[in-house]
Amino acid sequence: MTRTTVYSWRLAPNLKLALEEVARNNQESVAEVLDRIVRESFSGSTSGDEEEEQRCLHSAAARYFGAIDGGDPDRAERARETLRERLAPTPLY
Repeated sequence: MTRTTVYSWRLAPNLKLALEEVARNNQESVAEVLDRIVRESFSGSTSGDEEEEQRCLHSAAARYFGAIDGGDPDRAERARETLRERLAPTPLY
């Protein structure tokens, strides 16, 4: 695709980082990501790869997720209490 027009605009630093991360994760240039985003927004549909992209994003974020050990079917109801117990400072005595 021949590109003939250059656009320039300011982004918040967090958006710039997110855009660069998506490009890096998809092994694309920032320009390719922007082209795809604009095309998808004009077409009103998303690419067939959206599910795969979401899986990749979830996988990348998963390392930051916390978990409470399973084995207790009622653990969701007590998650707040369990989390508070785990975060409580340990007594020194």
